[in-house]
Amino acid sequence: MNLSNENSLLLYCAQTTVSENTGTQLNELLSRSLDWKFISEAAFSRNIAQLLYHNLKGLGNRHLIPPEVLEKLKKAYHGNIARNMFLYAELRNIVNAFQSAGLKVIALKGAALAGIVYRDAGLRPMMDLDLLVRKEDLGIAQRIMTDLHYTAAAGLITEQWHRENHHHLPPYRHNEKPVVVEIHWHFTEDSFGIDIKKWWERAREAKLMGCRVLVLSPEDMLVHLCIHLYNHGYENAFVLRGLCDIAEILRHYEAELDWKLLGEEIMKHGIEKQVHSMLYLAGEFYDLKERSLYLINLNQVDHRFLKILEKSLFADQGNASMNPHLLKSMIFDTFLQKAGYLLPQIFPSREEMAKRYPVSPSSKTIFFYYLLHPFHLMAKYGKSVVEIFRTKTDKNERE
Repeated sequence: MNLSNENSLLLYCAQTTVSENTGTQLNELLSRSLDWKFISEAAFSRNIAQLLYHNLKGLGNRHLIPPEVLEKLKKAYHGNIARNMFLYAELRNIVNAFQSAGLKVIALKGAALAGIVYRDAGLRPMMDLDLLVRKEDLGIAQRIMTDLHYTAAAGLITEQWHRENHHHLPPYRHNEKPVVVEIHWHFTEDSFGIDIKKWWERAREAKLMGCRVLVLSPEDMLVHLCIHLYNHGYENAFVLRGLCDIAEILRHYEAELDWKLLGEEIMKHGIEKQVHSMLYLAGEFYDLKERSLYLINLNQVDHRFLKILEKSLFADQGNASMNPHLLKSMIFDTFLQKAGYLLPQIFPSREEMAKRYPVSPSSKTIFFYYLLHPFHLMAKYGKSVVEIFRTKTDKNERE
């Protein structure tokens, strides 16, 4: 990768531990003229400000960092410790209430990662608490959340719609505390055919800041994170931190990862591209290619997709990033699969159109906006389409 000095620094620091060689490179970067406004804004927008502080504060050349920047990063780190400890205390209350009612619960994403994989409450931000329960326990879970003074977020989409069409209930907000909880019974609504019962069988008990709760197996954690990135369209706010999560799991569980099981699960559900591409990219970014990544099938790694993702991820703040739906469409193999995914994005439902334009879903005027919508998309994301074709042409020319 040909990265700017600023993006190189961000990438080197988006991990819990830097090698001696990386530390030398970071010290050398600090001696150069850097755009610290860009670095600071990018670190916060990509949710790696705490990691940036963690890795910069011990460098020999840290005196070259503007004091106000380092102080801002320090506050983010210590503020995240306070926030996460507050969330873990609330997690303990919720888990205790669930267990008292005879319900098992799995802590997902940030709660599990910050407490086990990162081993430092300040390094991994948690925006909310994500919990997995069995679908047949949803009714009891809803009553418990109400008893704990949580209220489902009001909106046009009902809890019943979520239960029939989604993989988690509407977010629950505490009536007095700044806490949001998402109750999941699955982790994706896409038809990958993943048997969530197997995930429950492989789950293990862990202690998270004094709270005993189930967490996913390392293999299922990796699949979950890769699919989570896919579901969010590889948005910039998620990708770098997500790749860091994947790298930290690979390091933490290196000795016990069941690569045979992981490979079988990936193939069985047809998610090779979603998982292999992210594992490959994490290996490239964090020099993990020799650490049990022999599972990766290079035929399932779309290097053109990864090249475009890298360009989008490390684009200047002023440049528009790649449209997430275009990025997701690149995972599909055939034109028909790509078209089947993109057409509902170009011509969404009447209700979706009414959210984007000043028109009622039942109005005949909505057809005018259906004609207008593709042009709006092209004006906004035309450069993304050109970039995709140009990258493909470049690759073909090299071949």
